[in-house]
Amino acid sequence: MAREKLVRPKNYEILQNLEGKFDSLTSKLDNLTDLSVKTLELVSSSAKLDQKLSQLPTVLEFPIQNPINTTSSNLKDITTSYTTPVPLEYRQLVDNTLNRSFEIEVLPRTDIPAFEFAILVPKKYSNAPQTHWDMYQSDRRSKVISYAEGINGVREWCERVFSNFNQEIKSSIVMDRVQAQ
Repeated sequence: MAREKLVRPKNYEILQNLEGKFDSLTSKLDNLTDLSVKTLELVSSSAKLDQKLSQLPTVLEFPIQNPINTTSSNLKDITTSYTTPVPLEYRQLVDNTLNRSFEIEVLPRTDIPAFEFAILVPKKYSNAPQTHWDMYQSDRRSKVISYAEGINGVREWCERVFSNFNQEIKSSIVMDRVQAQ
């Protein structure tokens, strides 16, 4: 009440408004203080965790009771062990269209009634760049052929692979085919 008598009514409203804003700013400052304290706590706990993690070994070693001999196994042996037998007609078709130095693989598909037919092009006939050979170590030309297409699908694929080569490689393939017979 003493304050009200000293301050004029118009100034009193302004003073009350300022006091309300001051209280709001004080509560926000308290919230920021709490937030900074919690942040400091998190930083210190993070530093403690980093220190504990640096003391742990980087690789956990477990004793192996029966070690597996990986040196005798070859990746190519593993991948080719899953191929199915190649029908003689397919092999003869590849030999007559290309030549005997081309390897083939037939892998049945489980999701559709078809098989993946792959022709492995020897490096001496390949027109794939060296970067391809560095990455994949082979020049594999594959296509999914339905069982309904059968040997006709294989014939078309062999002809398409042959037509992909330039004239010099085609003549080399044909010459090697003739010499092999």
